[in-house]
Amino acid sequence: MCYFIFGDSLFDSGNNNKLVTTFKSDYLPYGIDFPQGELLGFDEYIPTYATVTDQHISQEVNYASGGSGIREETGSHMSLYNLGGRKIVVFGLGLIGCAPAEISILGTEGGPCVDFINDAVRQFNNKLKPIVDDMNAHNADAKFTFINVSY
Repeated sequence: MCYFIFGDSLFDSGNNNKLVTTFKSDYLPYGIDFPQGELLGFDEYIPTYATVTDQHISQEVNYASGGSGIREETGSHMSLYNLGGRKIVVFGLGLIGCAPAEISILGTEGGPCVDFINDAVRQFNNKLKPIVDDMNAHNADAKFTFINVSY
């Protein structure tokens, strides 16, 4: 089975460390639970694109990059289905209002997170799930799974 990870700083495991960019995730508290976090049953961690070998390129690669996203300015437009992917997991947005950068810029008004950002995240995820359901309805040869990581 092949695993390819696409995401932002929450999934970036080193791709941006040596790039000239302001989008970094190589400082605390990012990664404070690594490597004790969930292992998901893998024998080894999925390698970052920055360190991948030819052997890994067709099996498993973490392409996640801090600052990436769905907007044209920050993300790439790549269709895994058109490239042969048939088991695709789509993660909803995480609670971005709890990210260290957002808290330091906007403050939390006494709570643990920036509530108005997390409210927008929940609205986005609520609209994303039906899109994933529609992809399943129109692509019977594939399985798209939506995972809502914000609650």
